[in-house]
Amino acid sequence: MVDGCAGGRWGSGPDVEDADHPVSLDVQGQLYAGRGPDGQPAFYRQVAQASQEHTDEIEPAYAGLDLPVLIVWGTDDSWIPVDRAQQLAHTIPGAQLRLVTGAGDLVQLDQPIALATILANWLSSQRPPNP
Repeated sequence: MVDGCAGGRWGSGPDVEDADHPVSLDVQGQLYAGRGPDGQPAFYRQVAQASQEHTDEIEPAYAGLDLPVLIVWGTDDSWIPVDRAQQLAHTIPGAQLRLVTGAGDLVQLDQPIALATILANWLSSQRPPNP
């Protein structure tokens, strides 16, 4: 899981901008713009429709998950605080949490090599042993 919106109490919301993390929504919107003429408007509709109610509906089911889960979170996320990652990891049985130093809300953009390394190592550890 490389998106904190799966955990409740999202944090400060989409209007957050500061000197260290400017315009994260604009960056995400630009990424979606590359998906064709509907991409960027679809992204902004998604953000506008985001509601804590949606997370509240599904969050109780996390305790019943019976599958490997890795949560990857940027330590510098100014939109959804890192303590939400810790809460989410405690909610999901057996979940592993990896914090990425120097990454904000967009871990895949801020620290792509660190994220790829974390994912490759974790996925390799999930392989069943060879007979």
